[in-house]
Amino acid sequence: MPIPWRSSADAFAQILRQRGVEPDAVRDVGAAWEAFGEFLQVEIAGIEGPENDGDGFIVEWGRWDWNDDQPALSFGRQVAVTEPDERDDPH
Repeated sequence: MPIPWRSSADAFAQILRQRGVEPDAVRDVGAAWEAFGEFLQVEIAGIEGPENDGDGFIVEWGRWDWNDDQPALSFGRQVAVTEPDERDDPH
């Protein structure tokens, strides 16, 4: 059953916690990656279809001065919302 796009961040946080990972303090990259893989399988309602690139993910890594030049890895799921009045919403 699809979840509303507005609930997707909460759904991911719940999956992380089920794996013993606190969303605001991720230290176990392997557990976080497994949780992210599970989250990618969750169907999200209110987004464009695959023919319009409505659902995808991005992975970034590197060293940044805001992180004391420590190696960092980030990954995210990007969705294109179909509700026209919601497109300007920062969430």
